[in-house]
Amino acid sequence: TQQSVINKNGDQAGLHLKWPWPIQTVYRMDRRYFVLEDRLEQQETKDRQVVVAKAFAVWHIDDPLQFHRMFRSNAEAEDFLKERLRATKAEISRFSFDDLTNADPQKLRLDEVQHALFARMRSDLEGHACGIEVVDMDVSRILLPERITRSVFSRMKQTRQRFAQNARSEGKAIA
Repeated sequence: TQQSVINKNGDQAGLHLKWPWPIQTVYRMDRRYFVLEDRLEQQETKDRQVVVAKAFAVWHIDDPLQFHRMFRSNAEAEDFLKERLRATKAEISRFSFDDLTNADPQKLRLDEVQHALFARMRSDLEGHACGIEVVDMDVSRILLPERITRSVFSRMKQTRQRFAQNARSEGKAIA
């Protein structure tokens, strides 16, 4: 589950003999897949609606030598990927609110959103020789902002109260 890079006045990867510590150093990197989750952030949709979205990316070290040249730890790589993930979430602005949330499953375009996010992330990473490959990426959660949620619930409550009042008045009229 590990890959190694040997450093001796220059980088080299692969199977080589190793000299003792002062001459050469071995850096071990995990080959497993990592899941990077972003925090909830507000995004504006194509039709100017505000949604709160959370995304995730699954990544692994593809080229240990490039990874070692660019990062010294997985924490540095995750910070780098978090910046890219936040920039990638801007792709949500190309879709309307109805594309993201809809009662009719035929009108949902979540697959297109996922493909757009994934393509953007891959193109961003191709520009950097970082030794990271993003295997999967998607939006894990889409919410309405809290102030909008409160106003929707208050409207729903008013509507229910109106229905209840109409039912009471009809009951009194019949009695």
